[in-house]
Amino acid sequence: NVAALLRSHIQQMSNVTFIFAGSERHILSEMFGASSRPFYKSVSTICLEPIPEMEYEKFVCAMMEGKGRSQDNTAVAPLYNLFSGNTFYLQKTFNKAFMFVRKGSECTMREISAAVADNILENQLIFKDIMSHLAPKQKKLLIAIAEEGNASGITGEKFISRHSLSGSSSVQAAMKGLMGAHLVTREADTLYVEDMLFRLWILDNYAQG
Repeated sequence: NVAALLRSHIQQMSNVTFIFAGSERHILSEMFGASSRPFYKSVSTICLEPIPEMEYEKFVCAMMEGKGRSQDNTAVAPLYNLFSGNTFYLQKTFNKAFMFVRKGSECTMREISAAVADNILENQLIFKDIMSHLAPKQKKLLIAIAEEGNASGITGEKFISRHSLSGSSSVQAAMKGLMGAHLVTREADTLYVEDMLFRLWILDNYAQG
């Protein structure tokens, strides 16, 4: 009842502006888009696009230089593309890479790759536990979506055949389970694994070829 309590307090305030921000779109969509929720249709929605790659590169270089390190410019774009400009994963990776670089040295792709691997390693017990609790068909569909990156037409014959899945009804049931557990997110007509580090771990441990 926290949301209802918060809404009751907000309604009593006339000189305060509230901003609700987050990167988990499904949570915000449910919070403000479900008719059964206290905040239903109570806000104006603004979708923020990823920070442009060149702007983020400038930011990283400035932060490294400010702490007595330098940043290999060519190493920023591969990580930016790997995480599709998602600043949560970018910040997490560069923060870890910073710890691997001595003062006066350069942060290169080697340190960045090591940082990504270390972040995945820190979460692998959680990832293993998640996979162990999935039904076989859910697990197989999750792997298929991870392999696709942005998966579309998952109930279609081509997708099912490409990933050796069961029939469309079985895929639909598995999809509902994955979305209910917030392991997979739908955006427009595509599905993707919500946790990007989890997706990389899946690819490392389950991807075919």
